[in-house]
Amino acid sequence: MAYGGAPGVYRQSLMLLVSIVAHAPEPYELVVATDRPECYVWFGTRVQIEYLDDARLSGWRGPEPFSMRQKLELARAATIPSIDAMVLLDADVIATR
Repeated sequence: MAYGGAPGVYRQSLMLLVSIVAHAPEPYELVVATDRPECYVWFGTRVQIEYLDDARLSGWRGPEPFSMRQKLELARAATIPSIDAMVLLDADVIATR
């Protein structure tokens, strides 16, 4: 998940995705939830984009916002019975193997 106006979050998330693509065994599915899909177009079909509009982000923040609520709401929205495993990573992580 990457949203908002901080360019560093997008730079970090791009490096995370590059490192995952370099090390992840096939098959894998990478999904980025973002309000700035243009930042990820050069990944082509290797990364799926889930667009986050202002209304959705605002609803996820709730009446009393706290820093983890958006991540929890994203995990809940992404929970599908056919998914065997899901990993949520912060943008400042890099895969090394």
